[in-house]
Amino acid sequence: MTTLFKLPLLKIFLFFFCTYTSGKNQFIDKDSTSYWVRYIHSLNLKASDEYHKGQLGKSKNTAFRAYTLAHKYLPKHESAYRDALSNYATFLDSNFNYKLAIEKGLELINLNEFLNTSIEEKAIAYNNLGHTFEKIGDRYNAIKYFKQAVTILQTYPQKKDIEFAKIVINYASCLSRINQLEEAKKNFFLGLNNIKNSFQRDSNKAQQTALYAYQGLAKIGYKQKQPQHMIMSYLQNCLKIEQNYIIQRNSYHTHELLGNFSLKNKDLTNAIKFYNKAIEYRKKEIENKINDIHLARLYTSKAVAYRKLEKYDEALEFHQLALQLSAVDFIPDDVLSNPESSQFTNKLYAVYVLNQKGKTLKKLFKKNNTIDNLVVAFKTFKLASNLMPLIRKKYKEDNSKYRLCNHSVYIYENAIRTAQLLFKKTKDIKYFEAAFQFAESNKSVLLQEEMQVKKVRKHQFLPPKLAHEEQQTAIEINQLERQITSLEIIHKDSLTNENKARLEKWKNALRKKKEHYHHHLNKKIRQYPKFLALKNELPRASLEAIQRKIIKNEKVALVEFFEGKKRIYVFLISENHYKIHSLPKEEDYLNAIKEVLQIVQNPPSEDFHSTYSSFKKNTLWLYLNLLEPILKDVHNSINRLIIIPDGELHNIPFDILLYKNNKQHSYAIDDNAYLLKKYAINYHYSANLFVFNDNIKTRMNKHNFIGFAPSFEQNDQLENLENTIPEVQEIAQVVNGQVIIGEKATKAAFLNNIQSHDIIHIATHAEKDTANIKMNRIYFSDGYLTNYDLDTITINASLVVLNGCETGTGKIMEGEGIMSLSKSFIFSGSSSVLASAWKVDDKASEQIMRSFYNYLNQEVPKDKALQDAKLEYMSAPFENDYRSHPYYWSSFRLIGSSDNISLTNKISYLIYILSPLLFILIFYFLKKAFL
Repeated sequence: MTTLFKLPLLKIFLFFFCTYTSGKNQFIDKDSTSYWVRYIHSLNLKASDEYHKGQLGKSKNTAFRAYTLAHKYLPKHESAYRDALSNYATFLDSNFNYKLAIEKGLELINLNEFLNTSIEEKAIAYNNLGHTFEKIGDRYNAIKYFKQAVTILQTYPQKKDIEFAKIVINYASCLSRINQLEEAKKNFFLGLNNIKNSFQRDSNKAQQTALYAYQGLAKIGYKQKQPQHMIMSYLQNCLKIEQNYIIQRNSYHTHELLGNFSLKNKDLTNAIKFYNKAIEYRKKEIENKINDIHLARLYTSKAVAYRKLEKYDEALEFHQLALQLSAVDFIPDDVLSNPESSQFTNKLYAVYVLNQKGKTLKKLFKKNNTIDNLVVAFKTFKLASNLMPLIRKKYKEDNSKYRLCNHSVYIYENAIRTAQLLFKKTKDIKYFEAAFQFAESNKSVLLQEEMQVKKVRKHQFLPPKLAHEEQQTAIEINQLERQITSLEIIHKDSLTNENKARLEKWKNALRKKKEHYHHHLNKKIRQYPKFLALKNELPRASLEAIQRKIIKNEKVALVEFFEGKKRIYVFLISENHYKIHSLPKEEDYLNAIKEVLQIVQNPPSEDFHSTYSSFKKNTLWLYLNLLEPILKDVHNSINRLIIIPDGELHNIPFDILLYKNNKQHSYAIDDNAYLLKKYAINYHYSANLFVFNDNIKTRMNKHNFIGFAPSFEQNDQLENLENTIPEVQEIAQVVNGQVIIGEKATKAAFLNNIQSHDIIHIATHAEKDTANIKMNRIYFSDGYLTNYDLDTITINASLVVLNGCETGTGKIMEGEGIMSLSKSFIFSGSSSVLASAWKVDDKASEQIMRSFYNYLNQEVPKDKALQDAKLEYMSAPFENDYRSHPYYWSSFRLIGSSDNISLTNKISYLIYILSPLLFILIFYFLKKAFL
């Protein structure tokens, strides 16, 4: 709240004076602005005073009345109007109307900027908006606004006081929640240092602020696994403050932390005692408030303690109390009932409450084997999972969405496990489909959302002017993000003052563009509900739809993985089979992946035969534990696999796995039962994209093939690739295509020529950037393109071949998979991408590529063409065994559609077909003319 800081004696006097004079109606002209300024100002002060006293219900009513009157009677430049607007935003926030609270918070920020109000006023507005974003879990947006508040107050002459400390501590608390722990700790101590001078002058408020800091430091201690005495010293400071000062808010949290500490140490009796004390304190703070997410969290923690004591009935009672506090008008008749999703006041907290209740029901099922408990657990997890897309929809920052995906894994893993148990017990297909959909719910969600927006933009649901503004603003945001990231990468070690100023300018511009896009534009777009409905609606592929697609592709099975925190789940869907298999996520699994990648991603050394035993052991272990249990019923009826990996499995080339043991000590194709020999394999990001994004009809591009092979004579950082130019030239001859090579292979040449070709082949340098997921780079003769650049263009190609190092790899983001260049090409509209997962050998890749196009030219499906090309490479006579090593051939993988491509030149073919008809018509008209 704007008036949450200080109430000096002058303000208190003014409050009583204004309240008194506002009642003397006979002496005041109620039509005058001055009257309403005084009266509304008195209401603002009253709301602030009630808020600080913990009288939250009264404070809300007063704040609402003040804003209503201010909106009606005051011009916006009046400070009383701005105070009322700020208090009203806080009122909306505390009543769970976060969307409108954010809207009003942004209105206040823009008003402050326009009127150039005081530094303090601007800082508070940013701070309060940060609080709202934090409540909905959009923590990266919250950090952005907290940081802006801190930056503004650093120029404030009197910054070393409680106000500055409070904002710094809010910022630190948010940093702690996204696990930036060292930065958080630094800001907590900064906050404490800034209130030392205030202890005597404003003791209670200073101690209240110090309490927040010590609680935050204790939480960091838990996360960093600091020694017990350090954590307890912070909590002892909290208890000392609570005993010696009038602490009006948040004192319950100290006992909650003590309860958490006891729970972690399995001291369950003390944990319950601390939670009871915390509940008692929180009830006093909130008076008779019906819904309170913090009290709900305390009841949930207490329920967890009872669950660990195996007192499941008591645990369920407290779970129900927590749900009652989390939802509007929910008064449960029994402990097995749940609210509707629309009843929850804060959906993020509700997910936590529901997840814990579901876990208790699962434990109860294990104890008494009553299937009804498992069914209710399933429904509870399903309700929690249904809330996740509703939460994500409110987030504006991608980083917050990525974090939510990471958080979602716990929910979906519990849901999948419960559905799997029910499927095993009941044989009801609906539970298999539910388990599969839970796995799909955390697969490339951001990519699907972005592709859905792109798809909806093509339809005329918005007026042309608004549609242009919406798309142009999105492009400008993308460009600003690229500029900022590029500058930070280029000058990461030393930024000049000029570049610092430029960076600050771009960041401010980006913030304003995002605010304009997410709030000003959204206000306009809300008038067109069809656009919003389709934009937010992600299609879900049913089992029936997946099986229809599989039947179309013939002899194919889809295998999807879900990597949870405790278990790995593997799903199989084929024409006539569906199966789910799981295994513990233990050291054997992680070590097998690590050791295999260590061998195949690096060129073999002279003693490369010595690694073969490890390679054989681990690839065979992965096959036998991940694939053999689900493929054993279908392996004779299929010869193609669609793999949808997850987690660390994104890095594994599945065609190197051995499906049976051998006695030889060689990597040669004849000596090994590679999966490559058995199946043509292609990959996808999700089953939804497999079904829906592959609905792209046959392309009608004018030309078949264009190949790019840049040279780098002018670049000191990149060496020339000897085989790339001959590679694209030879392929172009095979498929009758076009090439752009050497210095002519520029970024502009690429962008100007990609729209009219079915196949785009790029043979060049590329590199991943794990620090900045959208700054993976693919190089041309005059520079590079990044994911940012690719995300703003459309590529109408059936196949993009990226014959460059690391084009198919990048940072693995939970739920999204690998953030690679290949993903951006799929997003841009390519039906499929052939990319490499690590730095490739120039000569080997040239041989595999040549064979690949020869098979494509025979109209072989893309996955089969890649399989045959690798087998052909492996079957060639080598001068030594080095070249049979998987490093040389297993890097390339196909992502997306595997449909075959007709390489016959469309125009030539059309002329060939139409020529006889044209000749007959000419003959007919000439004959008619001469008769």
